[in-house]
Amino acid sequence: MDEQVAHIVGFDVHHPGATDDPCPRLFGRLWHQEAKMTVPTSREVLEGFLSTLQAHGARRAFEQYAVEDYVQHNPKAGRGREGAIAYLEEEAAKGGRATVKRIISDGAMVALHLHMEFTDGSPDLAIVDIWRVEEGKLAEHWDVAQEITKTSISEAF
Repeated sequence: MDEQVAHIVGFDVHHPGATDDPCPRLFGRLWHQEAKMTVPTSREVLEGFLSTLQAHGARRAFEQYAVEDYVQHNPKAGRGREGAIAYLEEEAAKGGRATVKRIISDGAMVALHLHMEFTDGSPDLAIVDIWRVEEGKLAEHWDVAQEITKTSISEAF
């Protein structure tokens, strides 16, 4: 968790007794307070999102971990949170398993590298998802996917 400081300003009002005066005088004091808040790191946000996605599905994960004006750059998914939810629900219907290979974070950016295996006969995919995190929520997403072939001149995935 990252620590941030919030500045809170208030005014305490005191009205000394009831009166028929239409413009009674108000007394009070202005105050200022600093409060330390913990904000999850981009990695912690992504890990929470993935955990909720696995346990409760795309809709709950996006409602809990993504901003309302979420930006989706995947050309196969529709716009915003609703487009991402529909796309992930469609992909989940194919059946399969995602294995996280690594998570890399740098400030507000976090990347996920995973191996996706489908049970419907679709080819396995190596996927890299990249998110921008804003105030503890997923705000923007990009991804690339590569088919994992059965034969390769490089080492196996």
